[in-house]
Amino acid sequence: MLTVTFKGLWAHRRRLVGMLAAVVLGVGFLRQAVQSFDQTIVMVTHDPAAAAAADGVLFLSDGRIVGELREPTAEAVLDQLKAIGE
Repeated sequence: MLTVTFKGLWAHRRRLVGMLAAVVLGVGFLRQAVQSFDQTIVMVTHDPAAAAAADGVLFLSDGRIVGELREPTAEAVLDQLKAIGE
C-alpha cells in the first residue's frame, strides 16, 4: 500500500515543477505552438528561467505593470524581480 501525504508532495513539488518546466519549455513546446499557430501565450511564473523563454516579460505588482523586458534572460528577470521587491 502506498500512502502519500501532503507533506510528502510538498517536499517534492519544486522538483516536479522543475521537471514539468523542462519538458514544456526545454523541448520548445510553447515556442512551437506560438510559431505554428500564430498565437500568443500568457504564462504566469516566478521562475526566471521559465520567463526567459518568452519573447517579452511584463512584471506585475498589486495588479499593475511595474516593469518590462524585451528578449529577457534569466539573469535580467532575476535582477528586475529584486529591483521591484519580489
